[in-house]
Amino acid sequence: MLSFVKVGIISSDRCEVNYQTNIYTRLAYYYDWMTSILNYDNVTMATITQLNAIKVPIIYDCSKKKVNCGCGYTNVELIQSRIIGGGNAVEASWTMFVSLRILNSNKHLCGGTLLSESYILTAAHCVQSFSLIDPFDLTIVAGITNRSDASRYIGHVRRIYIHPNFTNQGNRFINDIAILELYDPFLIDSNLLLSRTCVPHISSSILNNQYPINGTRLVIIGWGTIEHEPYVEPDILQQLEIFAIDNNHSMCSNLLNNVHSQFCAGAYQERKGPCQGDSGGAIFQWTGEYWQQIGIISSDFTCGNSTILNIYTRLSYYRSWMDIIVSKTGEHLEPTHSIFNTTTIRTTMFSSGHNTNSTQTSIEKITYECDRNSKLCGCSLSNVVLSNYNQNEFVSNIIPSENIYPFSWTMIVSIRIYGYEHICSGTILSDLLILTAAHCFDRIDNYRNIEIFAGMDSLSAIAGTKRKIHKIYIHENYSYNKNYFHDIAIIQVDQPFELNSQPIFSRTCLPNRYIITNEYLPKDSKLIVVGWKSSILNNDMSNILQQIPVKLVDNQNVSCSKLIQNNAYQFCAGLIQNGKIPCQGDSGGPIFVYRNTHWEQVGIVSYGDGCSVSGYPKVYTKLSAYVDWINKFFNETSFPIRPLTTPSTNGSFKYQLNMILFKIIICIIFILIN
Repeated sequence: MLSFVKVGIISSDRCEVNYQTNIYTRLAYYYDWMTSILNYDNVTMATITQLNAIKVPIIYDCSKKKVNCGCGYTNVELIQSRIIGGGNAVEASWTMFVSLRILNSNKHLCGGTLLSESYILTAAHCVQSFSLIDPFDLTIVAGITNRSDASRYIGHVRRIYIHPNFTNQGNRFINDIAILELYDPFLIDSNLLLSRTCVPHISSSILNNQYPINGTRLVIIGWGTIEHEPYVEPDILQQLEIFAIDNNHSMCSNLLNNVHSQFCAGAYQERKGPCQGDSGGAIFQWTGEYWQQIGIISSDFTCGNSTILNIYTRLSYYRSWMDIIVSKTGEHLEPTHSIFNTTTIRTTMFSSGHNTNSTQTSIEKITYECDRNSKLCGCSLSNVVLSNYNQNEFVSNIIPSENIYPFSWTMIVSIRIYGYEHICSGTILSDLLILTAAHCFDRIDNYRNIEIFAGMDSLSAIAGTKRKIHKIYIHENYSYNKNYFHDIAIIQVDQPFELNSQPIFSRTCLPNRYIITNEYLPKDSKLIVVGWKSSILNNDMSNILQQIPVKLVDNQNVSCSKLIQNNAYQFCAGLIQNGKIPCQGDSGGPIFVYRNTHWEQVGIVSYGDGCSVSGYPKVYTKLSAYVDWINKFFNETSFPIRPLTTPSTNGSFKYQLNMILFKIIICIIFILIN
C-alpha cells in the first residue's frame, strides 16, 4: 500500500521574489532528536513506523559486470543511522566481507575481506595468538549477511602472514595487518555471493599520507557489538557512515603512532564507531563505480565515545607487501592498475535511442602528470585521469562526461545561495580570491546569501570548507544585455583558505601575460571543461564533479562567429558531431589546457546554447585578455602563473642559437652608440 511520508517542514518562503525557491527543514536530519523526545510508552507502533519512514536510503549503483572488485550482489543502501549506532546492511551487498571464527565454538572473532580466491585480509592482532602454520582452530565463513545463516562457504586456513613489523604497544597496534592463505580457494568468479575487495594503488608517499582526504565520507562494516553495556551482538551485518579525520587534528595526532601506516576516522559529535568484534573489519570509500577498501579496523575501540576517534590501518601503505604475498600462488590484487599510470579498462556504453543493447568497448585511461614540487599553481592533490575515447566506437558519437578522480581538480569551488543551492562554479586564485563569471550574480539581490564551498568533489559532501563573501568585483565593462561581454568577476572571501597547510586546496594557473592574446591557443587545441553540470544533452546537475574533453573552435567557424562579440575577449569550444553537443560545464567554471607540467585555466564558462540548440559550441571568457585586470587585485600574494616553459627539445638548439645572435647584436649596437 502506498502512503505519503512527511519529509520536511516549511521554514521560510519568498513568494514575491522571482527565481527563488523556498526553504524547508529536512526532517531526516532531526530523526535522532525526535526519537529522543518521544515517550515510547505512550506512542503507538504506527507513529514509530511513520517516523522511521522519514529515513530514505541512498542507493549506490555498483555492477560486478563492470568491475572485478568492490561490488556486492546487491547495491549498498545507506541511511543516516545511529557497529555502535550502525544500521543493518542489505542482504548480499557486502559480499567481499567474511567472518573469522573459532572452530569449536563457531564464535565470530573478527572481520576480514576477500583479497583474492586464496587470501583473506584482516588485522594482525586478530590472529596473533594462532599458530602461523596450519592454524586448525581458525576458520573463514564467507557469503553471508547474517551470522546465523546456514547457507555459507567455509574456508580453512593454511598459513597466516602477519606483517613482520607488527607490534603491540599497550593495546595500540602498529602495522596491524595480516593475510590468511586458504587450503582451498573460494570460487569467486563463479559465485554471485562472493566478491573481491578493491585495494588502493597510490604511487606517491605524499598522496598516501593524505589518503583518505580529511572529511571524506567513509563506511565501516562489521558484526561487532551494537550496545556497550550490556553487550548486544547483532546477527545482521552492520554498516555505518563516518568521516576521515585530518592527521593533524588534536585528537587524531595523539592516537597515531605512524601517519604513513595509520589514519583516524569518526563522527565528531555522534555516538558512532566500531566496538568489540569489528576488529579486522573493513572501512570503505565509494569511488563512483565501486567500493574501495582503504583501511582495516585496528585499535582504540571506543564503542561510540563521541570524544575519541578510532585508528585504522592505511591499506595504500601496504600495497607492495600484499602484492608479494598474493603473488606466491600466481594471484593478484584488484584493481590491477595504478590510477596514476596509463591503463586500459573495460566499460559498457549504451547506444542512443531506444536500443538498449550494450557493446563492450576498450577505453584507455590517460594520466596527466603534474609537477607539484614548485608548489605554484595548476596541480592538485591527485593527478588528473581522463578516458581516451575512440569516437568511432560510439554509435551516438557523443563523448560522455565522467566522474573526476578524487581530488584531481582541487582548485574548483562551488558557489551556492542559501548554503545548499549550487548556482555557479569558480576557481581559487589565492587564499582570499575566487575567479568566476560576472553573470552568476545578475539576479542576486543580497550577496550575504552566497557562500563558497571548497575542498570537495561532490555537492553532497558534508565536510567541505565554507567561506562567506566579503566583496565581489565585477568587471567595470561587463554588459548583461550584450551576450555577457567582459563576463568575469572576482570574489573576495571573508577568511583565507589554508593553501599551504591543506592539500585539498590548490590555486588555478592563469595564462602568462607575455603571450600574444590572439595566438595563445593553436587551432583544435584539446581542452578540458570541469564542472557539476557537464552531462550529456541536458541540464542535469551531477553530484560528483564532472570532466569532459572539448576542442577549440575556430573564430571564423559560422557556429562560433554567430555567438561571440569580440574574439580578443572570447573564444568558442565544443564537440559538434552529428548535430549534437554536450552541455559543457557550469557557469563561471573553468576550461583548462594541459601544459606538460601543470594545468592552465584559459577561460571561464560564459554562455551558449549547447543543451538546447544543436550545432552550437559554448562561449568562454578568454583569460589571457584579462591578466592585467586580475593582477590589480593582488598585493602581497603572488600572481598565479608559471614561468614561460623552455622551448621543446626539437627546437632547443635553434632557440639557443637565436638567443646568442640576439645578444651579439645588442652588444654591437651598444658599442656603436657609445
